[in-house]
Amino acid sequence: MSSTAGGLPADANEHSLARSMIEVHGMEAAAAVAWANNRAATRAAQLVQAESWIRVLGVIQRCQTDRAMLRQRRRSLAPLLTPDSTQG
Repeated sequence: MSSTAGGLPADANEHSLARSMIEVHGMEAAAAVAWANNRAATRAAQLVQAESWIRVLGVIQRCQTDRAMLRQRRRSLAPLLTPDSTQG
């Protein structure tokens, strides 16, 4: 496991960065920013940074998938949670 100068594991920093980016920019924009930063790092031959941005993008995309699944689950449970107006 790699670590940063601050002593935290790199993946912990990447998760924190991804969460902060989502909070500031929103889900879609955070993914676009991470992708653009990856491209810029790749073009500048900064491969370590490019790989880190790919991992950040992966965290953001997993959050997108998790939220989509949660919305779908809520929609499928909604009929079970609403009172039936025909009984009473």
